[in-house]
Amino acid sequence: GPCLFPLLTTYNAGVTTPGASNYTGGGADATLGTSFSAPLVAGTVGLMLSANPALTPAQVLARLKATARPFPVNGAGVGVSACSAPSSTAQPECYCTSTTCGAGMLDAGAAVTASAITVANIAVASTEATAGTAVTLNGAGSRPLPGTAINGYLWEITSGADIATFTSATNAASATLLPSAAGSVVVRLTVVDSAGGSASSSVTLGVTAATSATPSTLAPAGDGGGGAVGLLWLVALMAAVMCVRRVTPAKTAPPGRG
Repeated sequence: GPCLFPLLTTYNAGVTTPGASNYTGGGADATLGTSFSAPLVAGTVGLMLSANPALTPAQVLARLKATARPFPVNGAGVGVSACSAPSSTAQPECYCTSTTCGAGMLDAGAAVTASAITVANIAVASTEATAGTAVTLNGAGSRPLPGTAINGYLWEITSGADIATFTSATNAASATLLPSAAGSVVVRLTVVDSAGGSASSSVTLGVTAATSATPSTLAPAGDGGGGAVGLLWLVALMAAVMCVRRVTPAKTAPPGRG
């Protein structure tokens, strides 16, 4: 039949991969209505929150409205007019307006871009460190505001500066920290984008004292392994035998015997 709505979309019936010839179908598989638009908006909100997890519901709604595209004003049949407020008169086909249908058409890309912010990200192999062992901190995963680039890094120790120091430059994408004693160290990374925006992130490292090496013990007498340790035991034994022989008086033969 004739097109009664100016907004239509087709879908694909493929279950695990796109199905062939299911994008048009001669109009038989066209989809419209709130049941189809709701998941599109929900998916867009998910992308917005992935770009900026701090958004509140009110901020999400405001960005969706601010970035919406205008409703179409042509494409339907001849004589179709703009929608009016609901009344007893049926409106089987009309052009949506911002006063009757909402702010406009969803623009997912624009909504996500409007939500994105510069994000500082610190990657570290482990938040557990050992005194005397260097820790590498990497901020290369930080994200700039769309359309900009990160052009500045700043690493700082905000807590625990008495037990840790940086052994590398603190204005590069990565930094090396050397803890010297047990305790807790908090490191902050601040990134600045080319538009002048900035963001910070911190990580807490728990530092444990270095374990002292256990001294090796000498092999017991009779050790069959040989080597330097066995030789030392042999020399000591020979010295002891010689000493005994020198201090023990010789026995004298009893009278009457040769």
